[in-house]
Amino acid sequence: MIDDYWKNNDFEGVDVREHRIQLHPGDWWSQNIYLGWKIVSSGLNPDLVILDHSARWYSKLIGLIEEELFLQTDKIMVNSKFTAKQFEKVMPNVPRDKIRVVYPPCDIDSIVSSAQAPISRRDRPSNSAYLFLSMNRFWPEKRLDIIVEAASILKSRGYKFHVQLAGSVMPHIPESRIYYDLLKKMANELDVMDVVDFIPSPNEQTKFALYRKCDSALYTPPDEHFGIVPIEALDQRRPVIVCNSGGPAETVLEDVTGTRIAEPRADLLAEAMILHMKKEEWPDLDTDEGYCKQRARFERDFSTRGYSAHIDSAISEFFPSYVPLPFASHPNERSARG
Repeated sequence: MIDDYWKNNDFEGVDVREHRIQLHPGDWWSQNIYLGWKIVSSGLNPDLVILDHSARWYSKLIGLIEEELFLQTDKIMVNSKFTAKQFEKVMPNVPRDKIRVVYPPCDIDSIVSSAQAPISRRDRPSNSAYLFLSMNRFWPEKRLDIIVEAASILKSRGYKFHVQLAGSVMPHIPESRIYYDLLKKMANELDVMDVVDFIPSPNEQTKFALYRKCDSALYTPPDEHFGIVPIEALDQRRPVIVCNSGGPAETVLEDVTGTRIAEPRADLLAEAMILHMKKEEWPDLDTDEGYCKQRARFERDFSTRGYSAHIDSAISEFFPSYVPLPFASHPNERSARG
């Protein structure tokens, strides 16, 4: 999609200089030093610098070193079952029993003491139209474009809904701004600007206000290693639509706390959005009793205290006489009220 941004540009008269040097794709330091030297020595002031990260002449060597280091470790912690499978593919010689899944902590601990606790959709004023919220960085891999396309499908079918696309527009990364502009252009071309709002770079207070206002959350990137947004949305008692891959497929329970689509396609997303609009209630999120069960799961697996307990349990395996501390709920944990 980013390539489309340049397709109509006339590059006549543009001086393009290519410097071929094979460096590891993650070796930003060497890349910057090399490019800086080329710029200084040439006396040029380039308008645009593009780095190609495909060069991997010593990545295999680094991979061998990494594998040897992993073989020497006693325990390897990864942030999802999906990451564990990817790790096994990349490091096939590392024994699987060394790998342990420990989900990263979400900010639900600070939300516990928040003055504005999560509220059930039943206990706040209804929206005039079903409101979907996407909370994500404006970045091509996040596949926000299928949300705009899905909005076009729903509008053509006469559904009453609204979509909010909220997330950071990274000022120092051109691709982020380009993608943001392309999405707005797409929304205009598909004639959905009346049902799609763009909310660039909301602060934390605004972010959680948006969660409370929406009816369902959308999280469209495939193969995310974990994905914190679905946890935030679920903690705010909102069902989530995600791709059935990566970490989100582990955190969102099908037909219990949300919906998983097979792949990032606009037609599949549109059907899932229709399902959410027609579904009157999500008992595990809308009712206090159901939410208490989900909240216990969030506390156990995704809170800072739960994270610490899992780390403590993993470390205790090295010390037979040590008894890990039992996990206890936050003493000031709020009740599941509307």
